[in-house]
Amino acid sequence: PTRQRIKSELIDLKDDVKFELSELNNQKELVINGPASQLVKRAIHMSYLQGQKFAIDEISTLIEENHIDEEFLIQYNNYEKHVRDQNLEKKFTFSNFTDIPRQFDDFMASFYYLKGQNFIVTHINSIIE
Repeated sequence: PTRQRIKSELIDLKDDVKFELSELNNQKELVINGPASQLVKRAIHMSYLQGQKFAIDEISTLIEENHIDEEFLIQYNNYEKHVRDQNLEKKFTFSNFTDIPRQFDDFMASFYYLKGQNFIVTHINSIIE
């Protein structure tokens, strides 16, 4: 069944995210004492991983709440569309920047948070297809 395959994959993905977050925390001391660009890179990576974790949790909840594959797929497709629409909207906003906005840090965090969600959705789509 589709739900069971996805559930197994989500467990693997969650382990990967936990490992990467652990590695990121282990390297914290090196980054804090390094150049500012390393801090920015770490923050972006953290947002990306948080987005992945959020998507994994959301899809896991959909699996738990929808016991029939068809019901799950309907709810999953709604979630996928929401993620893709938000991702496209952020890309469009980013591509139209003519100057760095005041809330650039917040924008970049949410941009990479969505990219993390989009990665998980794309990965799950490859299992469904």
